[in-house]
Amino acid sequence: AAAAAIGNHDLVEMTRAGVSDDLIISAIQSRGGRFDLSPAGLISLKQSGVSDRVVLAAQSMGGRPGYAASPAVPINPAPPVFVTQRPPVVYVEPAPVIHFYGGHGWHHGYHHGHHGHW
Repeated sequence: AAAAAIGNHDLVEMTRAGVSDDLIISAIQSRGGRFDLSPAGLISLKQSGVSDRVVLAAQSMGGRPGYAASPAVPINPAPPVFVTQRPPVVYVEPAPVIHFYGGHGWHHGYHHGHHGHW
């Protein structure tokens, strides 16, 4: 059905060929349509000589199968938001230095020079 649907180009071609509005509207009603009815699409149809009656018939197809409305584009779109994830910062401290002297089992952390030996 979509392949048989009438589009903006078909409306323009039929109008230029001298096909009457009634016949174009009948074709839209029987075959369905896939129209660009955005402001730019409407201006293009009007500049190409398509009558208001035919455009209104195309607009009336809005609720029927085979109709494809052009997507709405916001006038002032919001700027894009970029989200970046940073890796967590991990601080690593050095482990305390432990010295064992002889067989006595004596030790201390963070050795700051030799203080003698038992």
